[in-house]
Amino acid sequence: MARRGRRVRLRRLPHVVMPLPDEPFDSWVEFMAHDYGATVGEMARALGLIDSDGVPSAAPQSGRAWSTALEPQQLHNLEVATGRRGEEYRAMTRTTFAASAIRLTPQGRISASCPSTGVAARYCPECLADSGGRWRLSWQFPFGFACLRHKRLLVDACPTCGQPPRLIGHPITLVPEPGHCHNRPTTEAPAIRSRCGANLAATGELVFADNATREAQRAILKVVASGVGEFGMNMMVI
Repeated sequence: MARRGRRVRLRRLPHVVMPLPDEPFDSWVEFMAHDYGATVGEMARALGLIDSDGVPSAAPQSGRAWSTALEPQQLHNLEVATGRRGEEYRAMTRTTFAASAIRLTPQGRISASCPSTGVAARYCPECLADSGGRWRLSWQFPFGFACLRHKRLLVDACPTCGQPPRLIGHPITLVPEPGHCHNRPTTEAPAIRSRCGANLAATGELVFADNATREAQRAILKVVASGVGEFGMNMMVI
């Protein structure tokens, strides 16, 4: 991996983790970093997301930026580094997943009043356990509230620190631990690199999602995916 601040010449990575269905791009980058024993920043440089020709330099909010949308040069770099099509990665970003819900400001920026940049993420502990700690795109928006597979409501907060589990993007200077909380501890910590570290895949109290709740979740996800809602006598286009 390249050192911080150096422009890197991309090369094909020897091993590439296959993205999961409904996996957000930041989750995949974190799992790749974990697989290589690298920090998020080191993996992002190896993938050409930061500190490479034609892409932004590393910054604390880099992960939030590339998980929201990917620039053409970043997509090209991903193809070079992984051998997989750039469109596969574009589909893992929040703005592509929720394209029908995107609203832009007159200046062309994503409006803060639309849900495209996601929320701090709810989650299903059973899904995290099944996937080895990998997240789902549909959890990262206000309209995601139930797990259809495990028939439970999603969890809003880390059981240890009490904060939304992805309140901040994963620190680029740390090696990820998938399925563990990377928030700063709420109690006084001796080191700035200290993290909560709670195992979010540990099954807590199950709040059952009944049939009506699950059907509402299915309907909302269908509307977001298609941009069209058909309810009762009226048709809604978003």
